[in-house]
Formats: sequence, structure tokens, C-alpha cells
Amino acid sequence: MIGWHGINVGNGSEGRQDVLNESWPLVDEKGKRHARGIANREPIAVRVRVVFDVDGETWLEGHADRWHGRSVHVTIEDKRLRANGVWVDAGDVTRASGSFESAE
Repeated sequence: MIGWHGINVGNGSEGRQDVLNESWPLVDEKGKRHARGIANREPIAVRVRVVFDVDGETWLEGHADRWHGRSVHVTIEDKRLRANGVWVDAGDVTRASGSFESAE
């Protein structure tokens, strides 16, 4: 489904979905991906590309609040996510153009 801004906003499917373009910044000795120990930073208003396994590619508004190397954590509210945000590659994140207010 295409939203008023011309961006895919999903097909309205219910429930959690896997994010196909996740990019965790660290891997522990057992091979488990994680982000432990990466400090929060001053939030920056961004748009993030998320590829859901059912709904496909969509762009969402959020706030980049942690990063390490090329991995960026964006806090977003979306019922399809298993958490309150997602880790993606920096190439999937752009600064917002003032279309919504940044975090205080």
C-alpha cells in the first residue's frame, strides 16, 4: 500500500515481521549478534529504510540514537517490529528534512 507521501507503508498485515535488512554492530564469541555496551547519543530525526519479510520495503520516520561503525539504531514505533527500534546499515538511514519534530 502506498501512503499519501508516495512511500510504501505496508499492506496492513497484522503481527510481528522479520526485518530482512537488520545490521547488528557486534557479534559475541558464540556468534550472537548484539549491541551491548554501545552508548545512547543525542537523537537525530531520520527516515529509515526497513525491509519487512511480508510487507517488503518501507520508509519510516524515527530517531537515530546509537551507532557503531556502519550500523545505526533507529528508534521507531511500528507494530511489525519485535522491539522499539531496529539496527540497520548507515546506507538505509537519511536525515529527516524537517517533516516531523526531533526528540527533545
